[in-house]
Amino acid sequence: MTPRKIAALLVILLITISMLSVTGCGGKSGPKYLRYSVGAEPETLDPRKSTGIPEATVEAQLFEGLTTLDAKNAPVPAMAEKWEISADGLKYKFILRPGIKWSNGDPVTAYDFEYGWKTALSPELGSKYAYQLFYVKNGEAYNKGLTTADNVGVKALDDKTLEVILEKPTAYFLSLTAFHTLYPVPRRIVEANPKWAADPKTLVGNGPFKIAAWVHNSRIELVKNDQYWDAGKVKMPKLDFILTESGSTELAMFDNNQIDMGDNAPPAEYPRLKKEGR
Repeated sequence: MTPRKIAALLVILLITISMLSVTGCGGKSGPKYLRYSVGAEPETLDPRKSTGIPEATVEAQLFEGLTTLDAKNAPVPAMAEKWEISADGLKYKFILRPGIKWSNGDPVTAYDFEYGWKTALSPELGSKYAYQLFYVKNGEAYNKGLTTADNVGVKALDDKTLEVILEKPTAYFLSLTAFHTLYPVPRRIVEANPKWAADPKTLVGNGPFKIAAWVHNSRIELVKNDQYWDAGKVKMPKLDFILTESGSTELAMFDNNQIDMGDNAPPAEYPRLKKEGR
């Protein structure tokens, strides 16, 4: 992962942390949820396939990896409650939290992680971010068709234990496990419906929110996922992601109190917004 990619990941995850800590937005008379202009229509919400910042920002609310990053950008337990690292830095053993579930109530297992990682690497899927898993032993070889999935260094030892073997010691590997390409996917759902991530009725996640509506090129509505292991700390009942590529449209919506946050305002307006404390 390049420094630029790492920086983008940190921004996404810090946005995630700030979203979960907010109790309400929109002013005294506005809605008590966050309305965030995330940019363009996501090409996909399958975390194995996505490449853009809009996709990753939404997916960070719908899914969760083995770790997440805290306010100091350090990896902390998420789906994994603890882990062990071998003395040579090549073998990781992750122990998943008890009782973790997908948004449909199915258990999240180590097999979902193994399946997600191996399918992200598979030549058939064509993931553009498959290289994020090249740190895993034989990950690159499998992606290039030189070996089979059975030889890739990720294996579920049981429902709660995931073993990962790396090609070489990688100091930032724990941080990588917070990246969307390394999220788990619900194997039962994916194998039954290859288009599972395209429809709110079939998109199943394991993050703090679940998808309620997707009005293409308009908005994505998320609601609190009561199945999430740390649901008690999720303060907002709903998130609205507004989909627009136009910086001027985003700014007009912000000025009219139609959104609370956005990343695409015209640069020429920055001085005014800063002067207004916005």
